[in-house]
Amino acid sequence: AAATAAAAAAGINGMRRETHLKVERQQLFLSSYLAFCCLRPSQLTRPFRVTFIGEDGADLGGVRREWYHLMGLQLANPEHGLFDLCGDGCSLQLAPRRRFPPVSPPPSEPT
Repeated sequence: AAATAAAAAAGINGMRRETHLKVERQQLFLSSYLAFCCLRPSQLTRPFRVTFIGEDGADLGGVRREWYHLMGLQLANPEHGLFDLCGDGCSLQLAPRRRFPPVSPPPSEPT
C-alpha cells in the first residue's frame, strides 16, 4: 500500500507516468495555456489527466475528453484570434502574426 501511495504521489499510473493539468473551467483557454507553458518538454510526451479546479471527479477519460471538446471550441473562438475565417465562410486558417503573452520558461530538467 505504501508503494502504491508513493507511485501515485510520483505521478505514476501503473508503469506509465502522467502529466496532471489543473485548469479553471471559467477561464479554460488561458488556464490551459499557462498550464502547458509551465511544463518541461519531457512532460509533453506523457499521457495527461485533467482536473477542473474546484470540481470533484476522477479523470478516467471523461474529464479529459470534455477538456479536448471544450478546448477545440475555444481554439476556434474568434476572440482568441488564432484562426481567420476563409473566403468560403466555412473553413478556418491560421491567423497571421498572432502573439501570446510571454510566460516564464519552466525550470530546466535535471541531467
